[in-house]
Amino acid sequence: MAWSANSIRRGSALPIVAAFVASAVVGVAQAGTLAVGPVEQVNPKASTIAVLGQTYKLGPTTSIKTQAGEPLALNLLAPDTIVAVEGAESAHGVATVTDVISLPQLDVPGATRLFVSGVVSSENSAGQIRVGRLVVDINATLTSDSQAFAVGNFVEIVGTQPNPGGLFLAQSIMPTNGIIAGGASANGIIAGGASANGIIAGGASANGIIAGGASANGIIAGGASANGIIA
Repeated sequence: MAWSANSIRRGSALPIVAAFVASAVVGVAQAGTLAVGPVEQVNPKASTIAVLGQTYKLGPTTSIKTQAGEPLALNLLAPDTIVAVEGAESAHGVATVTDVISLPQLDVPGATRLFVSGVVSSENSAGQIRVGRLVVDINATLTSDSQAFAVGNFVEIVGTQPNPGGLFLAQSIMPTNGIIAGGASANGIIAGGASANGIIAGGASANGIIAGGASANGIIAGGASANGIIA
């Protein structure tokens, strides 16, 4: 399974989190974008960064940069800065980070769509799972034919976080071997649309995420694009 996009968007009046998001299962590891979300904490001495309840250890070859490619020091990543964390994560939840990219968008709690992937470490009957330290409410994604998410599954989750560091409200979730919610798909997740390889809300796409439009490789709200973002 792989899905890619140039952005994650909630609506025309809300900010866009712009990043390339692509992932694939390679052996027993998931490689690609691990998270797109606000910085919760950085520890320059330990070379770690916490994003959406996940603490990532940065190695000597990890690149920290702006979206334009300009290098950054870890201590310049202020809390609430939106970043994309790229790398690979093992089945045991151990991540190897290749890139941390600082994005220009602002985080609006409860409005900005965020992304996190990882291994489910626990689940309960209240419709919640835990990925790292992040508690995720998946009730909005459940249907009568939903697949259960078991401990040990790799999952990719798009949603919002009304309170910084608090409960994450999933709007779409899938294990990395592909699952379908509310539509038809050859290799992805769909809500009210059809796709060969992506996630769709109310549109159609060959390889992306769409809200109310059509795209060959991107995300669209109320328009059309060959490779970009349109509002």
